[in-house]
Amino acid sequence: MVLDAGEGFDSYLWNNGEQNRFITVYDQAWYSVEVSKNHCFSIDSVFVSEIEPIIALPNAFTPNGDGLNDDFRIADPQKVVDFHIWIHDRRGLIVYDSRDPYQAWDGFYGGQPCYGQSYVWYVEYDYYDGHNFKIGKKQRGLVNIIR
Repeated sequence: MVLDAGEGFDSYLWNNGEQNRFITVYDQAWYSVEVSKNHCFSIDSVFVSEIEPIIALPNAFTPNGDGLNDDFRIADPQKVVDFHIWIHDRRGLIVYDSRDPYQAWDGFYGGQPCYGQSYVWYVEYDYYDGHNFKIGKKQRGLVNIIR
């Protein structure tokens, strides 16, 4: 991640010794910078941490009834609230739509198996962060049905 101390200062001094406006950080830690302008100083800091994805979706599944990867579902659904997922084919036909994070798509539409091809999924959901703030997220991706 690149941290920016802001433009227009006479000098910059980061807690890691860097003296540039920008620094690139790789580790979870507190980072602080002291800036000066016309012999006036100010200090600010930020805690940088890696956030695990709230949901994960596979990029392929094999709905063949063998008990392995037979459906398309999110991992760890208990972390999400106000969930909505929809999936469409190449022509834009919505083949799956659900507001239940525990429900899975079985690769069927209208009682018929969908073709083995790529489908586009969209998901919108909210979750509560470590400070109990409700955060809204939107994601999209591709999933392949392998038959």
